[in-house]
Amino acid sequence: GALKADTEITQLNFSFSGSKALDDDGLHSLISNIPSQLQRVSLDLSACKRLTDASTKNLGIVMGDLPQLASASFNVSRITSIGGSGWKDFGMGLSRSPSLQELILKGITSMDNSGLKDFALGLSKVQSLRHLSLSLNAVRDKHAIGDQGVHGLAEALAAVKQLNRLWLDL
Repeated sequence: GALKADTEITQLNFSFSGSKALDDDGLHSLISNIPSQLQRVSLDLSACKRLTDASTKNLGIVMGDLPQLASASFNVSRITSIGGSGWKDFGMGLSRSPSLQELILKGITSMDNSGLKDFALGLSKVQSLRHLSLSLNAVRDKHAIGDQGVHGLAEALAAVKQLNRLWLDL
């Protein structure tokens, strides 16, 4: 791919906000060609309604395999087709990351107690993580995340010794 050929790229910022065409296969094609020396990535996928759990799974795997990735920001607002299992797989994919220091997730619309705990369990293995910003205020079912989910998140993140900034918006 064109991105892999350019070994100078260390930062990528993409906005696909509102794309009616971007689907799981298109996103997978894009992220599969991300250069291995990438240090920062920002993807605005808001309102890309054709993305599903498969996208977050692939995104987590690819980002988790980038050896120099220090910062990742994803805007997924207004995507209702990504659920708890997608976020679990995303967290598990990221669990392999050797260098991720900052993770920003904006606009998650579908999450429950179980999904939040499973997502956090994957993140608990990212020992380089220093800053986590998690926006869950757009979750459609306001009763889906309660004490059980927040407790699971806190318990899992307690294992991340480097974490010194946590922003949680419920």
